[in-house]
Amino acid sequence: GEGRAIGKGRVLSVVSDGVAATVTREWAGRELCTRLLAGRGLARSSAPGDSVSLSGRPEDLPLIPRSSPA
Repeated sequence: GEGRAIGKGRVLSVVSDGVAATVTREWAGRELCTRLLAGRGLARSSAPGDSVSLSGRPEDLPLIPRSSPA
């Protein structure tokens, strides 16, 4: 892909609504979620347990903290 390599990860889950697929990956102790077009490319071929290489442009990778349960 485009951007700087940031490491290897593992696919945790793939959930599709028919239009987009949310792919959750584990990397460095964090869960990263990506929305991809369903039925195309990585959205079609990713499965839980798959090893993946992660890359991206820093300006395109916003970090959104999860709120912790009260």
